[in-house]
Amino acid sequence: MMTARSSRVGRHWRTVLWGVLLVVGCSDGSYEKRDGQWLYDGNPIDVQEPSRFKPLGGKGDASASFAKDSKVGYYRGSAIEGSDGPSFTVLAAHYARDASHAYYCDTYRKGQDYYLTRYNHVVTMEGVDLATFRVWQERYARDTARLYYEGVHVRVRDLATFELLEHDFQRDRESGYYMRRAIPGSVGSSFVVLDAGYARDASSVYFSHYRAQDPALLNTTVRVTGALPVSFVAKGGGYAVDAKHVYHNGARIAEDAAGFEVLDMTYARTGTTVFHDGVRVEGADATTFKTLGSELSGADASDARNKYLRGKAID
Repeated sequence: MMTARSSRVGRHWRTVLWGVLLVVGCSDGSYEKRDGQWLYDGNPIDVQEPSRFKPLGGKGDASASFAKDSKVGYYRGSAIEGSDGPSFTVLAAHYARDASHAYYCDTYRKGQDYYLTRYNHVVTMEGVDLATFRVWQERYARDTARLYYEGVHVRVRDLATFELLEHDFQRDRESGYYMRRAIPGSVGSSFVVLDAGYARDASSVYFSHYRAQDPALLNTTVRVTGALPVSFVAKGGGYAVDAKHVYHNGARIAEDAAGFEVLDMTYARTGTTVFHDGVRVEGADATTFKTLGSELSGADASDARNKYLRGKAID
């Protein structure tokens, strides 16, 4: 049977493994020629015109993943279908162009092989005005009429005033956006970000979140019903208060904000009520309630009467 400790150890090593992938597995390789054979990241590649093959950057450069010959452009050792080698030019780490097209190039991983292998993802961009096309931010680009993110056209209401904010929010003079999707009813001229989930304008408060595990709810924003924008304060962990109420993930959870504080282990409390991840902890004594900092003892919180684990009283 898996104990709380073994579960924590497993999570620890998964975190370590992911950290190793980020540090070691995400750095781009470089091109080299060895014994007449062109290689990328040490692996032989199929080059259409070897005698005219030219890497477009040195190791560690933003352009190190790109190359070209007299026929096509290349990204991480693979030919970019439909590209024109003679006019192929690197614009930034993820963007390139030739005389006819712009390209967005990146990599992705698959869960089926435990995220150990990087696969190329190349977008031949549609509808680009090449005469005015430029890279704006790392993954954003624009031309005179359109904004692009990762090579795909993003519809915004006023391109001239569109700007990036914190936590993947954006705004222009007409609207606020979350992950490049306009927030219905929002007013861009007064739109400000409060934390990773909450934002507000002059008349409303919004809660936005991203759920990678649920494709139907990848990018969701709700208007926080009844919230008072002027006094609204985000407290972290999805919790927030205004002059009258307490909220969690955009939903009202308490009518009285007096004495509210956020604790660790996703707990919070008012002067009379304790919450865990936004749900009331039945029977908990708010006055004596305290968190224990970890689950090592089999509990993560206690009060004068009970111990608790993830919001539930335990014997």
